[in-house]
Amino acid sequence: MSKRFFLRFFVTLGSLGVYVIPFLIGLGIVFYWFNHTLLTAPKPESKDIQIFEIETGWNIKKISAELHAAGLTNTDWSVEFLSSLEDYKKGAIIAGEYSLSPNQTPRELLSSLLQGKTIEHDLELTVGLTTREVARLIAKANLAPESEIYAALRNHSTMVRLGIPSYIPEGYLVAGSYKFRKPISSQQIVVEIVNNSKKALDAKLDDWKARSSALGFTPYEILTLASLVEKETPDEATRKVLSSIFHNRLRIGMELESLPAIRYTLPESQEKITKSDIWAPGPYNLFQKVGLPPTPICTPSFNAIGAALYPADTDYLYFLKAPDGEYLYSETGSEHRKKLEKFGQIPPKKKVT
Repeated sequence: MSKRFFLRFFVTLGSLGVYVIPFLIGLGIVFYWFNHTLLTAPKPESKDIQIFEIETGWNIKKISAELHAAGLTNTDWSVEFLSSLEDYKKGAIIAGEYSLSPNQTPRELLSSLLQGKTIEHDLELTVGLTTREVARLIAKANLAPESEIYAALRNHSTMVRLGIPSYIPEGYLVAGSYKFRKPISSQQIVVEIVNNSKKALDAKLDDWKARSSALGFTPYEILTLASLVEKETPDEATRKVLSSIFHNRLRIGMELESLPAIRYTLPESQEKITKSDIWAPGPYNLFQKVGLPPTPICTPSFNAIGAALYPADTDYLYFLKAPDGEYLYSETGSEHRKKLEKFGQIPPKKKVT
């Protein structure tokens, strides 16, 4: 080729460079912006985990903006833009809590949301709980404020719908493991726990309703009696004897004299039961009132319910707990008084019959 050809080639290339170089620079800027906006995490090295909650009714634009406000994306529209692509058009994001991190790219965030793997909250209920204690545990599990849960547990219309006698769910908050996902209302939590508890009672105590009737009690009355036994002692053998004492007293119309029943009505901050508490009349004061309290005083264990259904065969009418923890039983008031005197205990009511 001639020198003239090469000269023209380089002259032409130089003229094009005026346009090509800015184009390449612009292309590089666009690539950097695209990479930073859509492909890069805000904090690639971060090990932080954030709980991000999507509320019912949020659209993708709102979700994208809230992700940016939470520091999980570099712009407030990156996730919205990605969701408009063909690959994501068929996806739907459900409301709930998600475990996300600023080390995720917008594409990874959107993928996590589309999988719908919302956070599961574990709730563990133990035996012998009251509604107040259940409300506190639910609040501790970050499912709802304690005041809202307690109000739902005491909601008259909800209890009527669930078929709970006396409209208080003590007795129907069975111990066990529960799992919940947000969003969920306090009422929904209560309904699920009570319904599961009723199923558990029927499944594990398949004859309890028939046995209750044979004893002359309703199933609810057996739950109430079992709750008194539950609060007295955790020992299985002792429970059956105490249950027999309660049954014997009910049979002859004698007060049950249950201190746990009185404590049920007292403020949690009050450590000791006073004489005035014992002498004050009330539906849960079983020193002054014959019969069962109007409701269970806690949710009893299956063991305690079994003791209420199948008490030991005794003629005892009295019991006391000795300083060493042993339970002592008596058939007569005179025997009982002697044991009280032996341990320097004062009868809990003005006169023990």
